[in-house]
Amino acid sequence: DYVRAVVREDAGTLVATPFGIQDSSMLRMLADANGLIVREPFALAAEVGAECSVLMLR
Repeated sequence: DYVRAVVREDAGTLVATPFGIQDSSMLRMLADANGLIVREPFALAAEVGAECSVLMLR
């Protein structure tokens, strides 16, 4: 699964912040996303600050 997110740099570390709404009809969020968080299907929510894999879109 992929979760749309905004990825930014904070003190030399990349931080991915997912959008709260992941509905496919939310085109504005897709346009604003610069990364996709990669996760296993049906995975539970990750803890804040947990490491994750991200596919960069730009």
